[in-house]
Amino acid sequence: MGYQSPPTKAAHGTFVFIIYLYSGLLPWNAFAETLIRNSGSLVTNAGFLRKLPMPEQIFVAKETMTGFYQSLATLILFALFAILAAGSGVHPEWLQAIPMLMLFMAFAYGLGLILSAVNVFFRDIQPLMSVLIILWMWLTPVVYNESVFNSPRHQWILTLMHFNPAYHFIKGFQVSIYEANWITPRRWLICIGLCAIVNLLAIPVLGKLRAEIRDAL
Repeated sequence: MGYQSPPTKAAHGTFVFIIYLYSGLLPWNAFAETLIRNSGSLVTNAGFLRKLPMPEQIFVAKETMTGFYQSLATLILFALFAILAAGSGVHPEWLQAIPMLMLFMAFAYGLGLILSAVNVFFRDIQPLMSVLIILWMWLTPVVYNESVFNSPRHQWILTLMHFNPAYHFIKGFQVSIYEANWITPRRWLICIGLCAIVNLLAIPVLGKLRAEIRDAL
C-alpha cells in the first residue's frame, strides 16, 4: 500500500517509486551520517583540542561540509539517472534541492554542535544516536508515502508528523525532486526557522560547557 506512489512530472512508469524513495533517502542518509559524525567530532579530535586553542565549531563544521559535498555529488548523479534512465526530463524545480540541502546540513550542524558538546561528558551519546536515527527515519516519510495515513482514522499521525523537524526538510526534497513542484514560502520559512532555533540553542550550550570540555577530553 505504501509503495503505490502516484506518477508526477518527474516520475512515471516503472521508476515512480524509485524516484520517490531516493528523493528522500539520499538527503536523509547524508543528514543521518553527518549528525552521527558530528556528535562524536569533539571526542574524535580530542588531541587537537587539548594541544591547540581551536574553536570547537571547526570540527563540527568540517564534518558538516563533508556531508554536504558528498550529498550534493550523490544528488547530481541521481538527477543524471532520472534524466537518462528514468526519462524524467530536466526540471528547474530540482535546483531547489541545493538550498534545501544547505538548510538540512545547517540543521545537522546546530544539532551536532549540541550533541558533540554533551558527548564529551556522556560518551554514550554517539552510539545512542546511531540507534535513535533509525527510529527517527521511520517517523519520517522517507521510505513510505505519507498518503497511507490519509484515512480519517489516521489523521492524527499526519498531524504529529508536522511536529517532526526532519519532515519539513524531507518534504522539501520530495516536492522539488519527486513532484517537480516549487516549494512553498511557508515551508522555506519553517526550515529556516528550525535551523535558526537549533543553532541559537547551540550557542548557550557550548558556552556553558566550553570551560570544562578540554578537561573532560
